[in-house]
Amino acid sequence: FLVLSKPAERSFQCISLSTLISQVVDIMYPQAILQNIELDFISWDQESDGIFGDAYELKKVFMNVLKNAIEVMPQGGKVKITQTTTDDNQIRVSIEDQGVGMTSDEMHKIFSPFYTSKDNGTGLGLAHAIQIIEDHGGSIEVESELYQGSTFHILLPLYHLDDMKDKIMPNYSKPDWEVITTN
Repeated sequence: FLVLSKPAERSFQCISLSTLISQVVDIMYPQAILQNIELDFISWDQESDGIFGDAYELKKVFMNVLKNAIEVMPQGGKVKITQTTTDDNQIRVSIEDQGVGMTSDEMHKIFSPFYTSKDNGTGLGLAHAIQIIEDHGGSIEVESELYQGSTFHILLPLYHLDDMKDKIMPNYSKPDWEVITTN
């Protein structure tokens, strides 16, 4: 609860989103295998997937969404993770499961603190996730159909090297990124 109510100090830097997601998939792979679930990560435009953010916080978001996808498929299945760029200069990461899906009412509540459909859940995971993504200038969209599964679309602003050097380092002379801490 304190994490949600207190602004966090974050270290923002240039990050390759496909690399970050690959790391998260590697971390979550053993849990997926134990549940008889295949994790399939498809990334397009890997050369232009730079974002500006806190890698630690973003990893927590993707781990939480993947963990939820794995947990809604007790009989096994496949979680498909796709990364694309949008026409409005954003990166969209879609995480699609083959779980039980959600009703419209559940979809409207899932980002509320303390709302959970799990027996042992706290209801803070997705509330924290949306806060982190919004702090990064992004958004989360959800599509779901009952008994057909759910797809979480995480959108984050795409940054190009030329944009970054002007915004972060006015006296830019070489392609080294400084770590910037914000509150």
